[in-house]
Amino acid sequence: MMLATGNRHKVEEIRSILGEGYRVWSMRDVLNPPRLVEPAATFAGNATAKATQLARHLAGAPESFPAGQRSSGVWVMADDSGLEVDVIGGAPGVHSARFANLEGGGDGNASDAENNAKLLRLLAGVPEESRTARFRCVLALLSLGWDSAGPVARPGEVVVFEGVCEGRIGLEPAGVGGFGYDPLFHPVGERRSFAELGEEIKNGLSHRYRALAQMRDWLGLRSGSGIA
Repeated sequence: MMLATGNRHKVEEIRSILGEGYRVWSMRDVLNPPRLVEPAATFAGNATAKATQLARHLAGAPESFPAGQRSSGVWVMADDSGLEVDVIGGAPGVHSARFANLEGGGDGNASDAENNAKLLRLLAGVPEESRTARFRCVLALLSLGWDSAGPVARPGEVVVFEGVCEGRIGLEPAGVGGFGYDPLFHPVGERRSFAELGEEIKNGLSHRYRALAQMRDWLGLRSGSGIA
């Protein structure tokens, strides 16, 4: 499976959740990887766009694909995910990674610390019971097959999976694990943040786990397809 991301944290988390039965590459394994554009206002739209862009790039430049997997099929998967906080209208949403840069006209993602600091500023004075939020993850999956001429993308056959984890935003960062907004997010039923729970517990209840579990079940029904 080829992931349409170079984010080490996401790649490691996805590998851990999927387990040893899947061979997983990221864009760090692609020669001259494309710059993926997120043009949509929804997670599903952005995930679909990224998966399609990467599949088309690999189909047009087969030499960029990791050696050893060029003679068979592979799934291309893109993840678009983020945090939705109710009291601020569902923000940061699809802008989660670049939240702190929005007003300043900055191009690209902000640091985790900057994004967390901005969110806490916006929630200053908001009581705990009103700090409800959720992490949402949408995965877009499509197949990249091979014929006699090389790889062939099938962008019209995108399958989408979605996972949600409800919770609340803490009053201050807690914990040193995870990434992104993990130090601020407390899932329902937990006093600890994602950053405090540890990888094993987080990966068993997170939004990404729930979307990947759906995808894994769907792939299990297609296990005879010959695509890994």
